[in-house]
Amino acid sequence: MSVLRSLTAFGSVSLMLLTGPLIADETLSMFEAGENLSLEEVAALERMLEAEPDDKSIRARLLGYYSGIDRIRDRAAQEAKHKHTLWFIRRAPESEVLRWNQEIEPCNDPAAYVDGKRLWLEHLEREPENLVFYRHAAQFMFLRDEDLSIDLLRQGQDREPSNPDWAIQLGLIHSFGISGPAVSEAMGIEAAQQALAQYEMAYEIQGDDRAMRGHLLRSLAEVAFAAGQDDKALEFARQALSSDQAWDQAELAHVGNIVLGKLALRRGDVKQARAKLLSAAAVSPDSAVAWFSPDFSLASSLLERGQKKAVLRYLRLCSRTWTDERDRLEEWIVLLRNDRVPLEFGQIY
Repeated sequence: MSVLRSLTAFGSVSLMLLTGPLIADETLSMFEAGENLSLEEVAALERMLEAEPDDKSIRARLLGYYSGIDRIRDRAAQEAKHKHTLWFIRRAPESEVLRWNQEIEPCNDPAAYVDGKRLWLEHLEREPENLVFYRHAAQFMFLRDEDLSIDLLRQGQDREPSNPDWAIQLGLIHSFGISGPAVSEAMGIEAAQQALAQYEMAYEIQGDDRAMRGHLLRSLAEVAFAAGQDDKALEFARQALSSDQAWDQAELAHVGNIVLGKLALRRGDVKQARAKLLSAAAVSPDSAVAWFSPDFSLASSLLERGQKKAVLRYLRLCSRTWTDERDRLEEWIVLLRNDRVPLEFGQIY
């Protein structure tokens, strides 16, 4: 399972849906505005920063610019991004921009990562009851120091058991251990069970928040299936299909059918699995589908069982709805027609 797909397949409750305490400031909006700065504007902001080094709004805009996807391979941009990130961690650790915009990869800049980790641990030592610090520190080390990140999230959960955010994040981080090159079947099942327990906790804590409970159904259905809890996976998938939450109804219908199809295949019912695969593609081609990608796990499993015709039909249906992915899907269709399996196909779960 690719990391990118993991984030959507097992972590559809994104970091930006967290509902914990925020410090009211303008850094997040400034960060978002910085992405589209021109080179001239960036140079002007850097000059302004020399005169006003403690101006958070200037730094947030520059951080937004240097964090842009187009600059991910620009070494100078990444160094500038790390510099501004470390400033925020050091001088404004409660800033909202650090909620999900503080990524420093240890493999790319080990010194900067070590500095950031040290700063967060120092903040926590000084203010051990500051829940914002636990959240931001765990996010900084998310999947980089996994055990420490889990420990920080659990400490936050212990201090604030009524907040579902901690369980959501723990569910997400455990879900990354469900599969991978070094993950055995037993390890994957254990990780899925841990993720399921956290997502179920979050689901219960949400109480009457039908929108959030509905959105959690995707993760619940998928990790229940991965954990071998077929009865729970069936129940959550059916709830996903019957959800009336309009803003993510298309996604829930897609995932619900995929999970029902995988359950059918686990029972050996290829015909039912094939039907659910095609139902999963029957999503209205509107803006609601633009923010999630189609799931190919069931299609991949069916292809292994010789169901090429059904898989081709699924890809054609997906190409009509998920227009942003049409070129890739069309390439896959050509390859499969010629009895060649795309290298990516089995990796995108």
